Amino acid sequence: MKALLALLSVCCLVMVTEASALASVPTPGITASPALEQLSLKQGQSTLSFTTQVTNNTNVAIAVDIHAQDFTSLNQNGGVNFLGSNDNPHGLASSMHIGTKQLKLEPGQSQTLNFTITDADALSTGGHYGAIVYRILGPDLTPYNTVTVNQAVTTLVFLTTASQGTQELKLASPVVGRYASTFPTSFEAVFANTGNTQTAARGLIQILDHAKKVVSQGVINADSGLILPGSERLFAVNMRPLTTAYLWPGVYTAKISYHYLGQTTFSVEDETFLYVGWQQIVLALFALLLLLSGVGILLKKTWLKRRLRFGS
Repeated sequence: MKALLALLSVCCLVMVTEASALASVPTPGITASPALEQLSLKQGQSTLSFTTQVTNNTNVAIAVDIHAQDFTSLNQNGGVNFLGSNDNPHGLASSMHIGTKQLKLEPGQSQTLNFTITDADALSTGGHYGAIVYRILGPDLTPYNTVTVNQAVTTLVFLTTASQGTQELKLASPVVGRYASTFPTSFEAVFANTGNTQTAARGLIQILDHAKKVVSQGVINADSGLILPGSERLFAVNMRPLTTAYLWPGVYTAKISYHYLGQTTFSVEDETFLYVGWQQIVLALFALLLLLSGVGILLKKTWLKRRLRFGS
């Protein structure tokens, strides 16, 4: 009994110690706004300034390091890959002048930061982009090495030169397969940006029946997510039914109408698919089974009649 009480005392002491240790760790983390900054140069403009705000959401005072970094598209889902060097032809980091590179924030404190893009008229025609990275530093001004702290957040900066560059967009792959066993309730549309400026795909996907009646539709890229030059991006499109009528098996058409941001005309592509649901397949097999059974019974009756006739 004494041994059990001693063990419980040790466990309680460990739990209290761990709780105290956790309470002393800064809570996640810092936030920056805006998360995305879109800028446009005017003709002959060589500098452009903007501001952001960073907030300390932890329960202790922290130091924050601020620096600019180039990035590229990581995958079709909109992720970004931060580059170790400024060798991206669309990079902007080397042109961004940071007014404050380190600052200290008290718990709950916010601070506005000033940034200037210099030598903007020297940038190549088209779109350019870079990230402002805000990284939490420890008391000794070195990065935290703990997952309990939101170590870094970013503001993604997109700039378009005065001449705008070229925006080109195309559907990178088919949206629908040739056959569907369940009626589509969503699609994954992959668009490729073949121009030299970041852009956004907008439009609709509609499903039409054999009579060209729209039975469902969905909005492409409702959040206006950007596609970087030379990259592809996947957009999930949720379809909304426009009819309560029963959808019979047959050939349907997926009509994809899309354009890049600012374009007034649409590109349209039609993709046909055969819809035969598993319920219809089961009913068809059941009907076929009944038919074969009926034919078998009929043949058996005919054979018996002939046998009786010849037997008599």
